[in-house]
Amino acid sequence: MGVDLGHEHHYKNKHLAEKAENWIGIAMVAVIVVLGAFLVYAVITTGQGAPSWMR
Repeated sequence: MGVDLGHEHHYKNKHLAEKAENWIGIAMVAVIVVLGAFLVYAVITTGQGAPSWMR
């Protein structure tokens, strides 16, 4: 398996690789959104600039 799957035109399951890449991108965005929401929630609930575990 090559390092750059996007340019291997003979790759048999290219559509599966592209689907996996799309899901990885979606998962990364979802993780960032969840972490951001958690940070906002922590700031609102503590009433301070940063949660205690960040200090």
